[in-house]
Amino acid sequence: MNILATATKEHQATMVDAASEHLYKAPLPINPLYKPALMVMFQKSRLKSLNVQIVHEMRPADAEKYSRLDVGIFEAKFGPWTCVLNWTETKRAKLLPDYIGVDYGDVFCGIIGPHLTIRTCWSCGAGGWTDKEKQIGYLRSSSYNDLTGVWEMNFCPQCHETDWVARTIEPSRFARDCIAEVSEATRQSKRWRQFGGVELDQQIALEQNAA
Repeated sequence: MNILATATKEHQATMVDAASEHLYKAPLPINPLYKPALMVMFQKSRLKSLNVQIVHEMRPADAEKYSRLDVGIFEAKFGPWTCVLNWTETKRAKLLPDYIGVDYGDVFCGIIGPHLTIRTCWSCGAGGWTDKEKQIGYLRSSSYNDLTGVWEMNFCPQCHETDWVARTIEPSRFARDCIAEVSEATRQSKRWRQFGGVELDQQIALEQNAA
């Protein structure tokens, strides 16, 4: 939520209400896999032609400056990858608002949520908070463990689906290809290192040796 905002003043929507106020008390950690996916969406889809700002932390005061627009579905294709972003206020097919679906050719890889500590299951809809302060999500996004370097999948307790479902295509490869595409599209090779391309190549090498 609130990853994308536009400076357009038309059709303004309320940014903070009773249901979403808790999101602004302490910014939720962004899903590390969502970041490169969002960057490549910005470069390779219709988003680039819109007056869009990428916002990682939204404060209540920003609500007067930015407004959310229900602008539809965005698709980005690069190499064998296809990413689809649902930038609407309602679920579209399997995609929840602000979630990004990922395919590799004809293979469905998964649906990535914007936050690390909370996500909603795309399959059964399970989600929500486990504490009254609304800081601990019932279901977390899958991610790499920084200490072990191992991808830890967080399965839904109800339907046992996870956000990254591909078994033979590693999320590290997706993240690496996103960063490479952004570096090429912007013609700024330094982005490769800045956004972790070197580390992802090392991660992929480790995964291939362990296979």
